Amino acid sequence: MVIVTQQIRRVQSFSPVIHRLFLFALFVGLGRAIWGLVFNLYLKQAGYHEDFIGDLNFVMAMASAVAAPLAGLLSNRLGRRTMLLAGATLEMLTLLASVWVSQRGPLLTSMLLLGVAFPVWIVPLNPFLAEHSTLDERVPLFSTMNIIWLGTAMAGSVVGGWLPGLLSALGLAPGPDSVVAYRLAATAGALLYLPALASLLALKPRGDGQGDFPVRLALRPLPAGILGLLAAFMAVSVLLGLGFGVYFPFINLYFKEYLGASPGMVGLIMGAAQAAGCVGLLLAPSLARRLGKVRAVALAQVGAMPFILGMGLAGSLWMGIAAYLGRFAVWNLGSSSFDAFQMESVPDRLRAFLNSLAGLPSGVGFNLAWALGGALGGRLIVGHGYPAIFFAAVAFTLPGTLLYFFRFRRMSAPAQASPDH
Repeated sequence: MVIVTQQIRRVQSFSPVIHRLFLFALFVGLGRAIWGLVFNLYLKQAGYHEDFIGDLNFVMAMASAVAAPLAGLLSNRLGRRTMLLAGATLEMLTLLASVWVSQRGPLLTSMLLLGVAFPVWIVPLNPFLAEHSTLDERVPLFSTMNIIWLGTAMAGSVVGGWLPGLLSALGLAPGPDSVVAYRLAATAGALLYLPALASLLALKPRGDGQGDFPVRLALRPLPAGILGLLAAFMAVSVLLGLGFGVYFPFINLYFKEYLGASPGMVGLIMGAAQAAGCVGLLLAPSLARRLGKVRAVALAQVGAMPFILGMGLAGSLWMGIAAYLGRFAVWNLGSSSFDAFQMESVPDRLRAFLNSLAGLPSGVGFNLAWALGGALGGRLIVGHGYPAIFFAAVAFTLPGTLLYFFRFRRMSAPAQASPDH
């Protein structure tokens, strides 16, 4: 209870700009979660198999990888809010398009556009948060934002699992496991982007004469040693992206097809996992204060690996659920420290650029790896079954975690960022 009270006080102390960004995250998170839960189920019901679903994830992630660096550059030129508005609008339209088509060509096109839209708004988000917070606020701020992402994912997953049944009961769909039910549920999720866009339109510049928030931040000259730092972050994001991509796109299918959960149960599982992740995020600031950000990240990621392996070894639905919940709780002990440390490691003018290269999940490295991991995961499932993807995930994640720890453990004094640093 004390931790929750402290978190509420932290939220109240943040600036009005941060509060508006929290509202944006709230509605985008809900919409993405509802769509994300039902989209793969929609594809399976439309007659597609895991290898094609993996290919769709590959196209989407590759498009994000190509678009991310450009999004980082444009974010400095056009302004953070402009990019958030453009990206969220395009994403809403492509989410709608993805479930109102069923042919391979249009599906691939919609995934390509969705991949472009995502970095347009996610790349400037963390720099925007960092620019409107102090050094001491960063870990609590990113913890709060990640709690919003997980909380909305929890609520959206539950609603997404429940909506097809409700639509069927209302006579709007022939059954809860029908293409029509999944299509309408995903459409409802996409339309939640409208209040998210309204919250961005209500943002006001901070009155420092810079117009639409900080813009026209030059990348050059680069500080000494920055290229090695960027390369290290990039390598970590690639390895973690492979670890995520090989199994995360198939989680809902893992529970439904492999462990026999109903669509409603899948929604509850996804929601419970987000709740478990929120517990980890609430404890994250304390862990970062005690161990430091880098050690907190490494400990959380190593601690999550036995749970990932447990999903591959699960012999029943309840064992799979327990492993999935444990993975979420432990991993999120370090996720906000990862975000905060990355933003503090470079000057203001390089934050969007770094986020476009090596951010999780915004960067080109992560998205290229996610694309390859998704394609690999779909083929591993078809060829060897669902357990194989979890073993592969640990094989990629462990070296990424070790690289992160040994490369950054001595960086105890993050850069005090300023625009002309």
